[in-house]
Amino acid sequence: MLGAKNTMNNILKIMLLLIIVSMANAQEPFRDYSLNVRETIPEQYKIFWSGGYSRKEKKHVIKNCNYKKLALSRSACYGVCPVYTVEFNIDGKASFHGINNIEKIGRYSGEIFLLEYGKLCYLVDKYLEKYKDIDFGPCIDESEIILSIEFKDDKTLEIYDCGSVGPVELWAIQNTIDGLKDKIKWEKIQ
Repeated sequence: MLGAKNTMNNILKIMLLLIIVSMANAQEPFRDYSLNVRETIPEQYKIFWSGGYSRKEKKHVIKNCNYKKLALSRSACYGVCPVYTVEFNIDGKASFHGINNIEKIGRYSGEIFLLEYGKLCYLVDKYLEKYKDIDFGPCIDESEIILSIEFKDDKTLEIYDCGSVGPVELWAIQNTIDGLKDKIKWEKIQ
């Protein structure tokens, strides 16, 4: 009995020693830190990844966005789809019009942080590089999602997406706008 107990203790000591040795030899997984994300961003948008800007740089921030206004509208469907329009302007002003099946019904105003607006502009640029003149639809019983883009030269572009069948880049823009909408402190105006 005593021999079996000593053997068991020796086995436990060996196992503990193996665990300690393996932990001492463990290395952090290889991570390649050579890619700096800011290096991949076009010069006009780098300020939006700088963490902030001074009042003097605000003009630079506004100058570097290609769009005066970005808006997202969601229409009704044969269910309980939320119906609303949210609009962001280059000057930081935001508006929201909730129509149906959404918590906020009525017209609201708020402000969007310009660094977030700038990043959204960059996301729109990346999308337009691939899909500028393509609509995704037609709508029968799905909610129609319209992304409205107003350029600095006052031209507008509307991209229609019925039932979220567009490419993942469009889905990312739609959901980014919705996420930003949910972060804004809205004040009811009507």
